[in-house]
Amino acid sequence: CIQCGNMNYADRTVCNMRKCGAPRPAPQLAPRPAPQARGEDWICSACGNRNFADRLVCNMRRCQAPRGGGAAVQQLPMMAAAPPMRLPARTPPLAAAMQMQVQQPQMQP
Repeated sequence: CIQCGNMNYADRTVCNMRKCGAPRPAPQLAPRPAPQARGEDWICSACGNRNFADRLVCNMRRCQAPRGGGAAVQQLPMMAAAPPMRLPARTPPLAAAMQMQVQQPQMQP
């Protein structure tokens, strides 16, 4: 509670301190960080929207300006490539796993 300093559970809408009862303050929303630009992404000069590299026209519904070249396009700076991902170890195919189960003798109760 910001008025009395009492620690309240998250589901409470008011402070449970006997002499306080202050309402829970509204949550503060943090601003979202701007998405990172990728290699050949481009900015539409007609509306300012950032478009992914594979788009041939702006993806803003009211714009749809062609990518084109020259003044209509502003290339974003190239970012460093991510390191290659390591794939997990290969697991045996289902058929091989089933065959392994068949070969093992099963115990009867």
